[in-house]
Amino acid sequence: MKNDLIRNFIGLLVLGSMVFTASFVHAESDAKVSATIVPLEYISVKGDAEKFRAQTWKNDGYSGGLEDILATGMINKDTSFSFEGHAMTNTNDYGGDLEIKKEDFGFLKIDYDIFRKYYDGTGGTYYPFTTLSARNVDKDFKMDIGHMGFEIGGVLGSLPEISFFYDQHTKDGVKSRLSWAAAKEGSTTRMIGPAWQDIDESVNSFGLRSHGELAGFAVKGEQKWEVLNEKTIREEKSLSTNATVSEKKIRRQTTELDSNSSVTTLHGEKWFWEDTGMLALAYRHSQIDNKEHASIRETDEFGNPRSFTYPENKYAGIGDNKLSSDIVTGNFQSHLMKDLLFNAKLKTEIIGRHGGSSDPADTTDPPNGIANTTEVSMSESKVDSWGGDLGLRYSGFKKTSIYGDVEVGRVNNWLYENRDSIAGESAPSAGEIFFRETDVYTTKVVLTAGTRTVLSKYLNFTTQIRHKMQDSDYDDKREAVYSSGAKSAFMDFLQLTGTELTTKWTVKPVKRVTGSLRYQYADNDYVTRTEDLFNQRALTISHTFTYDLILQPLDSLLIDLGYMRQLAKTSTPADRGAAPLIPGFTSNVDTWMMSSSYIFSPKMSLNTTFSKASQDNYNDFTATGMPYGVDASWYDATVGLKWMANKVVSVEPKYTYYNYQENVKSGADAGYSAHAVWLGVNLNWL
Repeated sequence: MKNDLIRNFIGLLVLGSMVFTASFVHAESDAKVSATIVPLEYISVKGDAEKFRAQTWKNDGYSGGLEDILATGMINKDTSFSFEGHAMTNTNDYGGDLEIKKEDFGFLKIDYDIFRKYYDGTGGTYYPFTTLSARNVDKDFKMDIGHMGFEIGGVLGSLPEISFFYDQHTKDGVKSRLSWAAAKEGSTTRMIGPAWQDIDESVNSFGLRSHGELAGFAVKGEQKWEVLNEKTIREEKSLSTNATVSEKKIRRQTTELDSNSSVTTLHGEKWFWEDTGMLALAYRHSQIDNKEHASIRETDEFGNPRSFTYPENKYAGIGDNKLSSDIVTGNFQSHLMKDLLFNAKLKTEIIGRHGGSSDPADTTDPPNGIANTTEVSMSESKVDSWGGDLGLRYSGFKKTSIYGDVEVGRVNNWLYENRDSIAGESAPSAGEIFFRETDVYTTKVVLTAGTRTVLSKYLNFTTQIRHKMQDSDYDDKREAVYSSGAKSAFMDFLQLTGTELTTKWTVKPVKRVTGSLRYQYADNDYVTRTEDLFNQRALTISHTFTYDLILQPLDSLLIDLGYMRQLAKTSTPADRGAAPLIPGFTSNVDTWMMSSSYIFSPKMSLNTTFSKASQDNYNDFTATGMPYGVDASWYDATVGLKWMANKVVSVEPKYTYYNYQENVKSGADAGYSAHAVWLGVNLNWL
């Protein structure tokens, strides 16, 4: 509540400055003011309004206000200011940026922004269920995301310019989560029960910035301190048509996170050799100290505390982490020849992290508030890494320029983890006692090459290919071994190879026609091996085709057409080997786009847009009894007019139709249709 009051106060202050600014600069001969007033925006939704809000970030019902305002001008002969702002009701969308600058003295910047995101509270869908095929949480799913801040600085004699800044970022609301809970009918269980999380977060940061010149280098630095406070409540409610109490349990987790950090950044760059070469160096030091308090409570469907099988009643869990990081980067670029540009980058980083936690667990049924066991963990990690990048670009050929890039990197990570179980009302839990000490060595190589060719004024094309290789080798120094022979550290290696290809052809056969075709290909191959097992392979492959066509059949008519087809497939070890097989997931999406503009007269124009997308992935998993794919199509169409009443005033009415439909077997609702009308009045004082 306190943060809301602060945000609203600052918002009113900034928006009030807007009114003062507009009235003040109107009297100035060189002032410029423009604004778009929206006296009406109304959206009517038939069907799943919650899904409409989540997909469009628009709220149904009436909205209106000020879509934007821009004002620039001079307060006096050496003091200027500029302002941008907007204020729309119903969607909680407000913002403004004000800057006042006095030459050879200083400046003041104030900015404020808040907007709202919407979420869909529907969980998964399993059509064979007759009662629990789909469920929706009865909550108002929306998240207000805000920011406000200011910066004030100036010049003090011959000293470098220095400024002080303050920023606050906030999140407040409820969002749906994809960690769905269990839903059970008869003997069949599917993880489709909706889950949600309530978030109240604020991040306050302040610090100093400065820039100037030192030894011929343009230097700048920043010292920033940041304080984060976050409180969250997360709930997962299991569903069942059976009478078993444990199948209807409610699990609720609450966390409180407090974090303090400090970041020091220094940067310097210098141009030389008659501005054909540049050297830039930067250093960043950061420290983070955070503490987390967490608890998990389980109850039956009526809210009575219970401890079911594999209970998760944990009270007053505490986590403490400290991290420090030092990064040094360098960048050098120069024209080795007139048409040959050379670029080199280098980065090195050292990270140290130490963490510990205490996690008391109450397994008594019903819980009595006394820990049966307490798991205590300690972890430590030391990381050193370096990476480099060398690139060349040559443009000396008559119609072609080419470029190449080689990126290499190495990461050494020493990781130590130790967990112990301390007796309470019960004996220590042997399964929670383990330790490991592991060295992880990761190497990465990325090769990139590309070209741009202009064959003629009618045809040109660009092509880029990138190949990446990354290997992580796990060297276990010490590890716990359980009576079953299983080890706490069991990874041997992880290997990733990938190839990406992008090419675009643009053709302009005649003056009023331009077409282009872009093809994107990506292939990522993952290979892992654990102790005593064979290599396991997973891969993803995608193809994306994009077609664009721009037509101007008349001087007053412009048409833009587009089509995109995205083909993607993910394959894992689950789709081969012993039954039951789970097929690889296929994601195929088609998207159509169209826009046009027609000018009736210098005072009247017509604009239209249309977009449609569809995907048919529902049947991928039907045979396995897990039909989680999506079969849906959606489109929207907009038509709008713009009428210039005079040089100052113009009017823009607009209508949009939205439509979204799902296969009732893959979605909880059939979808929605929506009608939106919008009226804008543009004012321009020049």
